[in-house]
Amino acid sequence: FGRLGVKNQALMAAVAGTLATRFAEQTQQGGQVASLQAQLATFNAQNLANFAWAFATLGIQSEPLMATLTERVLEDGFVATFNAQDVANVAWALGKLGVRDLRVLEALADHALKADLLASCKAQELGNILWGYAKVGACHRPL
Repeated sequence: FGRLGVKNQALMAAVAGTLATRFAEQTQQGGQVASLQAQLATFNAQNLANFAWAFATLGIQSEPLMATLTERVLEDGFVATFNAQDVANVAWALGKLGVRDLRVLEALADHALKADLLASCKAQELGNILWGYAKVGACHRPL
């Protein structure tokens, strides 16, 4: 809907409310984290970045979700599969939701520098990366 320019506040509120309710119900039942980990374990870098972007765009802040998402980013070798857009989407999502996980932000920045992703970044991607870091007050000097 966002890409089409359709601004249906009632629909977006219903989607956000349904997702928030499901997370709350699963948390009360104790099954949310395990279920989330299993689902996110199947995500590739683009899936994870799009998932983070979607929740941030809707303004849905869920601590268990963000904790599970950031742990997935930090899994051995996973961040090395990120392209410039994946880094930008995750950095922007963390900034938008106010998630200041310095381990993830450092891993993203280190990967972006090591893989020379900044040279291939579009202006919007670079802006999103920098905005995300600035929004949570994170500084990665080499970046």
